[in-house]
Amino acid sequence: MGPEMPGALHVTNWNSYRLPFDGDPVDVAVKCADEMEEVIIHQGPETVAAIIAEPVSAAFGIQIPPAEYWQRLREIADKHNVVLIADEVITGFGRLGEWFGPPNLGVSNLISLRCKSNYQWIRTPWCCNRY
Repeated sequence: MGPEMPGALHVTNWNSYRLPFDGDPVDVAVKCADEMEEVIIHQGPETVAAIIAEPVSAAFGIQIPPAEYWQRLREIADKHNVVLIADEVITGFGRLGEWFGPPNLGVSNLISLRCKSNYQWIRTPWCCNRY
């Protein structure tokens, strides 16, 4: 992976093949999300614009975090008044059994990122459910 975007911060990614921490996979997923909150608190919530995550990380080997991971991200975003963005370029439009990933995992995101290629006619009205 090349240089990161200046000013963007990264936290430990969920990886079911090689768990980044010892423990039960659900506990590890929640710990990864908790690391996100630690970074938000350290940086100052007023300086954090959004949490961006993929419902399923395809480029990372089809990593599907437990629903508790996304539920914890939703709690953190609400607590610190940060926008939760789901990168659904690969997982959107029914590819997970539901139209979009986060509702399939029991949470609602405020913004979804989607690819413009096959579904151009519906991308604009469904990009955001608030603002």
